[in-house]
Amino acid sequence: MPALSTLVALNLGLGTGAAAGAGPATTSRDSPVAKTATARRGTKATRATKTTKATKAAKATKDDSSTRARKETLPALRLMELEVRTQSQPGQPGLHRKVRMAVPAEWTPEAEGDGRSIRLFWPSGEGRILVAVALSPVGLNEYLSELKATHPSVAPSPPMAMELPGIRPDLGERATRFSIDGPEKGEMVMIERNDAIVLIVTIVAPSAWGDLARTLARCYPTVEVQAVDGHRDGSPSR
Repeated sequence: MPALSTLVALNLGLGTGAAAGAGPATTSRDSPVAKTATARRGTKATRATKTTKATKAAKATKDDSSTRARKETLPALRLMELEVRTQSQPGQPGLHRKVRMAVPAEWTPEAEGDGRSIRLFWPSGEGRILVAVALSPVGLNEYLSELKATHPSVAPSPPMAMELPGIRPDLGERATRFSIDGPEKGEMVMIERNDAIVLIVTIVAPSAWGDLARTLARCYPTVEVQAVDGHRDGSPSR
């Protein structure tokens, strides 16, 4: 008796090999066409997997290369030192502070004779950086007056609190930032610690500000104020 698959094929007029006496009917899964299609799907899946892996590997390599490039192209920094002191008064000892800070190495320094401030100039003339130290707000007046006279269009923003590593608000320390915008760009930062005020003013051409701002963000955390004669209250220097 013919197999059921053969009877179905004969009744439907499908003309299968089984109906023609060519042997058992071939199921769709085992047919050459099905095998070819399956093989093609497997090849496509393999190719897609390989492509995905290759894409991820290329992206990881690109990201790693970009990270290395950023690390390799960071502008160099160098340390500079300033010093300020006050004379002893009856019933009040004098203060003596040294300030160390990293600054962009490519900028040309021009130190003041009294050692309380330094100006840095970019060789191609994009702008300047002023770093000064004082033991009271009054001691900064001359630098702020100079800023207003040499850059009349500069209008610093209202003060903004600034977070810096190592700043101790519980000891009265703080960092304040003033943004500078307009025909020239930059910022004014004041760091108060260990009885000293460190003023850092940067004014440059707008085109130079983006890269320099990132460099300065690496400089500010390096500010150190050393009490050469110890703290007024006898606590250790920082």
